[in-house]
Amino acid sequence: MLARPATRRPLPGVYLAGALAAACAAPRAAGPTPPATSAPLSAPPPDARPAAAPAEAIASAQAEGTDAPDAPDADSEPAPPPAPVTHPFHAPLPDRRAPNAPAMRNAQLAPEACRKEVARRKLSVARDNKPTPGVATAFRLKGKLGGVQIQTGSSTTPYGVLDCRLLLTLDDLAPLLARHDVTALRIDNAYRPHSKLGRRKPSQHAHALAIDVTTFSLSDGRVLHVERDWKADIGDPVCGPSAIMHEPSDESIRLRNLVCDIVAGGHFHHVLTPSYDAAHRDHLHLDIKRTGWAVILR
Repeated sequence: MLARPATRRPLPGVYLAGALAAACAAPRAAGPTPPATSAPLSAPPPDARPAAAPAEAIASAQAEGTDAPDAPDADSEPAPPPAPVTHPFHAPLPDRRAPNAPAMRNAQLAPEACRKEVARRKLSVARDNKPTPGVATAFRLKGKLGGVQIQTGSSTTPYGVLDCRLLLTLDDLAPLLARHDVTALRIDNAYRPHSKLGRRKPSQHAHALAIDVTTFSLSDGRVLHVERDWKADIGDPVCGPSAIMHEPSDESIRLRNLVCDIVAGGHFHHVLTPSYDAAHRDHLHLDIKRTGWAVILR
């Protein structure tokens, strides 16, 4: 009897290789691909980093117990500083040598021509018949100018006397005051006989061509006080882009806008403010001068 040949068993390595080959060749079963276990589905790819979130978003996320968004990059550009607050008094002043400015026009009037202009405008005034040395044509106000009350004090003192030319200047100023809601201004004094600048030079007060203004009353009942509302130091610029105001308030801004508008309008030759010196800490000195040629602001 012939012996059957022995069946040869495949080597384990060969069987394993065949099984792997068959598995790779077989088609895959339909179904979703399981997610990678190394990162969540919501994670963005490495090169798609979200934009930095503001500090408010980070604080909100921390309060809610959620993951905080990325903080701003330390290398990012800093935010630009806020623009400085400006007001009308910061506007550049026009040329203060205008030959047709009210101060120039009124200061050059001869006494007779000035009296005729007062009559033509029908201003509520009266001639002052008391001795007024140094004053070309002395008047006292009896009523408002352009709806604005000019408060000059008692008629028994000389301080309320106004030269005819200064009277016309105040009448020209009245519409500007009304635009700023001014209903009255108080004049501490106008005429001061024999007043001097220093020891020799006459002051324009000696000619009733100057006024010292202490307050402006507004239509809403408020009062602008020069001493209280100026908010600047001696030597500080008054008007224009470099003007300085410390601790501004609505009243101080209104006062400064008004003063700089008066300067820009060329109504007076000299405008001396509390920023000029300590002697003017509580008033504005405004005057016209026959030989004046420009507005001097200090």
